Amino acid sequence: GNTVYDSRNNCNAIIKTASNTLFVGCQNTVIPNSVTSIGCYAFFRCSGLTSVTIPNSVTTIGVGAFRGCTGLTSVTIGNSVTTIGNYAFENCSGLTSVTIPNSVISIGHYAFRSCSGLTSVTIGNFVYEIGEYAFYGCSGLTSVTIGNFVYEIGNWAFYGCYGLTSVTLSGFGNWRYNSSKMLGLSGVISQFKTLNIGSGITSLGGFGFAPDVVNCYAENPPTCSSNTFSNYDGVLHVPTNSMADYFLADYWSNFNNINNDITDKLTLDQSEAALVQWQELQLSATVNPADSEIIWSSSNEKVATVSDNGLVTAMGSGSCYIYATLADNAAVYARSLIASSYPEITLALNENSLEMSEIGGQATLEAIITPGNTGLSASWRSTDEGVATVNDNGVVTATGNGECDIVATVLDKTATCHVTVTVSSMATITLDNDSVTLKPNGVMTMGIAITGDIAATYTAESSDQDVVVARIANGKLMIAARGGITNEEAVVTVRRTDGEAVSAECVVAVIADAGDINCDGVISGADVTALYNELLNGTEAGGNSDVNGDGVVSGADVTALYNLLLN
Repeated sequence: GNTVYDSRNNCNAIIKTASNTLFVGCQNTVIPNSVTSIGCYAFFRCSGLTSVTIPNSVTTIGVGAFRGCTGLTSVTIGNSVTTIGNYAFENCSGLTSVTIPNSVISIGHYAFRSCSGLTSVTIGNFVYEIGEYAFYGCSGLTSVTIGNFVYEIGNWAFYGCYGLTSVTLSGFGNWRYNSSKMLGLSGVISQFKTLNIGSGITSLGGFGFAPDVVNCYAENPPTCSSNTFSNYDGVLHVPTNSMADYFLADYWSNFNNINNDITDKLTLDQSEAALVQWQELQLSATVNPADSEIIWSSSNEKVATVSDNGLVTAMGSGSCYIYATLADNAAVYARSLIASSYPEITLALNENSLEMSEIGGQATLEAIITPGNTGLSASWRSTDEGVATVNDNGVVTATGNGECDIVATVLDKTATCHVTVTVSSMATITLDNDSVTLKPNGVMTMGIAITGDIAATYTAESSDQDVVVARIANGKLMIAARGGITNEEAVVTVRRTDGEAVSAECVVAVIADAGDINCDGVISGADVTALYNELLNGTEAGGNSDVNGDGVVSGADVTALYNLLLN
């Protein structure tokens, strides 16, 4: 199953699997690719932990996972992590920088609180929510990059970040701003003396910025509102050859000091491409400065991955963006839209037909997918689950007589196996006994052995319910004799409820003990009274009055009955 990092003691983390527990020392830790989740408090207060690499297999970093790891100076977060839990890196005072990848959607409350060593934070393009107090008390933080997908920045998210004077707004399209949803940003707007506007931004909301320096890397002036800037006293730097556009654009023209001196630029040779799974595409970037290092990333690595030099590999079906960003300037970037699809496949089953003769019997079907490296798997269904069912692994189970199809589906392809279930209904029921004796009012339980159609239902009936009654409970036959009779019998029959001629019989004789005059199943004072009544009134009590077995009912039987009671 999935492996989860969990906590143990203060200086060790453990990997817990279904079969064993492996202890891992907390120093330079590379978490294996089999891990899908970092457990809550997995490395809590591991002061010896200095670096950690979280692989792309991990999707969740749990609550407090690295909380209090004061020696941690380097963390690499894989490109499949979607959630960073509350308190995940709180008080990791040794961290100096952190990059939140594009895959992350949510940064929890207090996630990086009191990381006093942090100087820069880059938050991925698809982060939707930054929790309350997320970077509270990061006193060394001077710059932050935030993508335009963010919708909510919790209250006090950057409170106490007194050195935070530079912000980069990145992403593509509109950078929306809602003061009621971005309280954590509103509280530090006045601190941002340097405002970097990313090359993909086309519109800005009403921030109320009052920067000393604005570096706008967008070649076309982003649309502004009247309160995007609260004053225009700062210096505006724009790309070369864009001076005239900014000089005429609404609100940008209010800046008295405009310099067209931004030369940093990055473009890709392909803005979009369609690939088939495992097909590769080399993206080429044109950059200025020419020797700039590029950071490549994918918005969804299940669709396509990208190498450190821009080699894209299609992984599955869907679409994603491949991003290229200047390593030393997060405001300069470009993207390419990749549409990936599966190759044309063929689908067959290892069996085209199955004949099954036992209810509950099983057979396994295998979906053969060509080519075999797609990673695709079949979905399964039965056209009649009253005849046969099939599970997610292709295991077919017979459930009743008849015919049906088992259908496997992969993408738009289907393959079918015809199933015929023919169950012989002969000799399917055996009782523990074919004849038994019960006392009046006696009850017994008998086992039933069923072969063949074990899924069928069965019922029990008596040939004379004035003698015995019968029923099936919990797979057992239960028989109860009537009271007040002796030397009577009835036949109990167990049969299928569907009317098929499958049955088993047991002859049940009800015989009272000598001395059980009233035939109630016990010998008691009531039997003495019954015997006296018979002797005095000539009334036959129950046909069992010859206690001593001498052929007549007399006072000798009374004496014999007393002896039974006394002994």
